[in-house]
Amino acid sequence: LGVLRLPAQGQLQEHNVVLFGACVEGDRDVVRRLRKDRAWRVRPGDVIGRRNGAMLVSCGEGGVWISHLKASPKKTSLKLPATSILPSADLPTLPISPCAPLPLGARPETFQDVWTTRQDGVCYVHFDFYNGAMSTEQCRRLEQVLWSLEQDPDCS
Repeated sequence: LGVLRLPAQGQLQEHNVVLFGACVEGDRDVVRRLRKDRAWRVRPGDVIGRRNGAMLVSCGEGGVWISHLKASPKKTSLKLPATSILPSADLPTLPISPCAPLPLGARPETFQDVWTTRQDGVCYVHFDFYNGAMSTEQCRRLEQVLWSLEQDPDCS
């Protein structure tokens, strides 16, 4: 159980939620820029960005992506994408910078549920959808990656 502070209509509102699907943001410069852009002093627990249903939460010197939340610890409460539980138009959407396939065995340094790796001319597509459930938007992103790899002459 945790408390997240979310900007809404120019004010920070606190929400008690259950957190799931944590991923450390590897690029501290992204977090620093987001903190600098805020009109208020960012503290640990403040939500500072979003991407593909997840929220970036300020944490120490960096940030942690939270992919899913439950609004209540009760068993009847549903676990849903974080931005479905706590939607906020006041948060910047952070794009994923396109990059070449990673070396085999590597993972992205940021929250990314679809990525590719390459070894010896063979490309591998990885998708990490929470509990194996895929939304329509995730399916579209996966399809886009598959189409782009089909056009890649370095993949066999």
